[in-house]
Amino acid sequence: MTKSIYKQWYIIVTLATAGVFLVAFLLTSFGNIDRWFADVMGEWIQVDFIKFWVVFYNEMGFTSLFLVCSISVAILIETFYSRHDQKSKFYKTIFGCYSLLIAFFLYYNLDRLVGVVNENTGWGPGIDVEYLTNNNFKIASRISIFVIESIILIISIYLLRFKISKSKILVENRAWVIALSSIFFGMICYFTINYVLKQTFGRPYYLNVEFERYIGKVNLDENGWAVDIDLTPEAQKLELDHPDLKEQILESYNTGGYWTQADGYYKWYEINGNWYQNLKYWTNLKWLTWWMKFDPNYVKPAAWANGDFPSGHTISGYTGIYYVLFASTLIKDDKKRHITVNTLFIIWFINEMIMVNILVVARTHYISDTWFSFVFCTAILILTLRLTNTLSTKVILKVRNKKSLENQFTLINNNIYVYFQNENQIKISNNTKKSFDKKIKKYLREEQIKDLKLKQTSI
Repeated sequence: MTKSIYKQWYIIVTLATAGVFLVAFLLTSFGNIDRWFADVMGEWIQVDFIKFWVVFYNEMGFTSLFLVCSISVAILIETFYSRHDQKSKFYKTIFGCYSLLIAFFLYYNLDRLVGVVNENTGWGPGIDVEYLTNNNFKIASRISIFVIESIILIISIYLLRFKISKSKILVENRAWVIALSSIFFGMICYFTINYVLKQTFGRPYYLNVEFERYIGKVNLDENGWAVDIDLTPEAQKLELDHPDLKEQILESYNTGGYWTQADGYYKWYEINGNWYQNLKYWTNLKWLTWWMKFDPNYVKPAAWANGDFPSGHTISGYTGIYYVLFASTLIKDDKKRHITVNTLFIIWFINEMIMVNILVVARTHYISDTWFSFVFCTAILILTLRLTNTLSTKVILKVRNKKSLENQFTLINNNIYVYFQNENQIKISNNTKKSFDKKIKKYLREEQIKDLKLKQTSI
């Protein structure tokens, strides 16, 4: 990977889209823009054809990130062993690594496939509560996605092992830098979204905000206990296959389950409940209760666990752009590379735009959730690409210098630019002599340093 990647049309289009979404996202802070989109688009899911695609994209959001990371690991494996003879002892090691990778992939996906049969999302086995339907769409979606992603993984491994690894393109075009970037991208986004932002805001799903509109009107007794519910026509269709639906809904409602009437509508920047008191409910933060003082009478806000803002599924779908980046570095032939990159980008972009909108149709996200997530992803994409490229360049330059391979350098405005490829360079500022001398020795040989100092004195 080189710095020229930022000049590619597909990166420019992505940045432009993120810019539009950023402005639109900020506008949702005012008025009822968020609510309007949810009210209008939330009605579309009642069409079965649309509902199937909503479920399909929702399921795809749980696996897309894992697939991209798996392919990235495969690229790193091939790059690491590319300096060895293909017939050496490392040949078995490579296949051992692939076997382990495929085993993880199969375990994750088959566990989801087998588990869907008796999966209970809140109202008993066989009910997909999010979309007020049975699990038929979910089963069909998981099977389809497993087949599609298995084919993608197998083809990727085949090409890497038996085609690409036989050339020097993995090292020369630094595809491994993009692979590292994708892994860092996934880690940063997954941690930040799921373990920080979602739990900070605790934004309720639109479906829970409009519980009465889409699920039913709950009748309470004098103690505030739900004793009956008047189901909506949409929920009544589900009751035909599940006669005990009312009992399941009431039990979930009374026990503060995942699906319940939210206290109200929250804008993206509003925190559901008290942020400090909510800390004791954060995932993996139970240990805080050992030494931090919390109000013992504080109750977790209704629907706080929904964690609607931001959208993790948008981020999972966003990782598809790495297929474009992989193709841009791994395909030698200019014509084939141009066609493949353009095709993959169009497919990814259309899919991501569908994901951004279909999550609103699903009634589990507001448009501000998905717009923000796209902007966030774009920022992290550029950040990780730049960081991995810069850090890897530093490592390579140091290794080359230790092996007595000559790195190139130029002197511009008292700053030193060291490189071995024209578009991959690092900048060393000449701030203090001591730190400068220490840094420059890592990248240049003794005779080059002498030459550099002569040039500096002549300026």
